[in-house]
Amino acid sequence: KSFGDINFTYSKFSSNVHSAIESKFKQQVIVGIPTTKIENSEISNAQNIRKKLMSSGAKKIVCVLDENSADDARWHTGNDFQKEIYELTINALLSNNDLGLIFKPKVAYTLRKRLGYVGDLLDEALKTKRCHIFTDNYERSTAMPPILAAYSSDLVIHSALSGGTAAIECAKINIPTILID
Repeated sequence: KSFGDINFTYSKFSSNVHSAIESKFKQQVIVGIPTTKIENSEISNAQNIRKKLMSSGAKKIVCVLDENSADDARWHTGNDFQKEIYELTINALLSNNDLGLIFKPKVAYTLRKRLGYVGDLLDEALKTKRCHIFTDNYERSTAMPPILAAYSSDLVIHSALSGGTAAIECAKINIPTILID
């Protein structure tokens, strides 16, 4: 499709195609789902996390994708919103021995600061061995693709409608996915 002198393309092969047909368009806007090459060993690691949670009693596993938050909710989802998501899902875990939880924060580096008092509740959840959190030492975003966390779960909850790419990637691999608005 085209709009003025901008060409909206729907294929990762579009630039090759446009070169081959000598397209007149100077700009391209690629839309669609970004693809990340996932190695079988990474999928195996995700399945091992699932097995670990299930060996601790989890029968159903929910993955929560945390899109990050900010102190000022005018510019991003606020910390209070993310606290609420963590608190609700952790309380569900603590009241239901059949439930397992996986948290995949976009920015794990700031998670404890953003969660405040809910961090203590997260520690309680981790003690059950039915809760896993993906963390690393990166200051910007977690290096692991969200779909790897999804491979460990039965349901994905993505905690921000404004940044729903991760949810779309999870739904694409047929994991039931909910976006919270």
